Amino acid sequence: MRLLSPLPLGIALRYALSHKAHKFAFFVAVMSALGIAIGVCALITVSAVMQGLQDRLKGSVLDTTAQVVVQIKDGETVKQLAALPEVIALMPYLEGEVLLQSSSGLKLASLQGYDPQGLVLTQYLNASNSAAGGGSETQDNVEFKSALPLPPAAGSYALIAPQSFMLENLLSYGTKVRLISTKNARYTPLGLTPTQRIFTIESSAALPQPHGGLTLIGSLTDVKRLLRERSDYVRLFLSDPFLIDKLAPKLEALGLNFTDWRSSQGDFFKAVALEKLSMSVMLCLIILVASFNILAALTMLVSARVREIAVLKSLGCSSRRILLIFMLQGLLCAGAGVILGTALGIPLTLNVQTLLSLFGIQIVQGELPVALNLSQIVFTALGCLTLAALCTLYPALKAGRCDPAVHLTEL
Repeated sequence: MRLLSPLPLGIALRYALSHKAHKFAFFVAVMSALGIAIGVCALITVSAVMQGLQDRLKGSVLDTTAQVVVQIKDGETVKQLAALPEVIALMPYLEGEVLLQSSSGLKLASLQGYDPQGLVLTQYLNASNSAAGGGSETQDNVEFKSALPLPPAAGSYALIAPQSFMLENLLSYGTKVRLISTKNARYTPLGLTPTQRIFTIESSAALPQPHGGLTLIGSLTDVKRLLRERSDYVRLFLSDPFLIDKLAPKLEALGLNFTDWRSSQGDFFKAVALEKLSMSVMLCLIILVASFNILAALTMLVSARVREIAVLKSLGCSSRRILLIFMLQGLLCAGAGVILGTALGIPLTLNVQTLLSLFGIQIVQGELPVALNLSQIVFTALGCLTLAALCTLYPALKAGRCDPAVHLTEL
């Protein structure tokens, strides 16, 4: 067999492919490669599915949840908010807690009011701060996608209620309910008197129900009258809701009062991220065990070939080259596992819904979301190779320290 050039790679390939002399060490190395392949395949698939679930939840929950609500001081505040790179749109908005009284009883609800006519796209506002004459025309040319339903007309005192709430309480369109608010309540001779008003359920929509609560949507004008709110607020739409960690310090630096989605949905998404992390850690343990098997296989190989190492050293092969030979052998084993795991993991991820349907398994409603990320695959592969390289250090150093004078005298 002709050795490849450079010499360490040729010897490493020869040791890796020769299994007749040391069958058990070869078997352990093969099992290690298969273990790494299984771990990489599972890690790619699970990470893609968990990322897809996180993206779907982010889209379904945070698109209809107020991402950031800022109290407006003056007109200059709107320009300052529009200049922030994370913000893509602003809209007049108000939210408050109310008590809903219906035929089914009392229930605490979150009442939201907004005005789509006041929607401002930041790309337009940054491009022109002149008169609003051509502003609406420019904005009409830009399509702003939002999952928010259109609110009822101002002065109608109508509501949009969640579909699930109407089904549970057997409510129909046109049902009148009473909303009671203690915000900005007034003192009268009878004591503290809350504000109350009769509203009509006009339509229904798929609205988020955080922590089992109830969300209602009304006209901004009607909501302001019920809550007796004089301050103006705007709702910020972000290019990515997870950019709030970068945006919050900027809003604090501007001295603005604001609330964001983390107060209502933060714990939920932290739990999702923690579950994703825990799954990745458990799968990484499979790769870790397989990497330790590479260490065991190389240690047995070094102990069995100590005389051959002594011969190589006596022929002028340096300790550095000996070290490189056994590190390359371990990396070849790990590389084979990474390539096999990646080759299996990517098709498995892309066809996971087909496989689940084949076995009649349904995890979520609709198709299982999958977000295959190239950077995640590269990071997984490099992480496995790095871990394998660390596991090859001990047997490779042991081989490099071999003393030819000691071992050749035993021949």
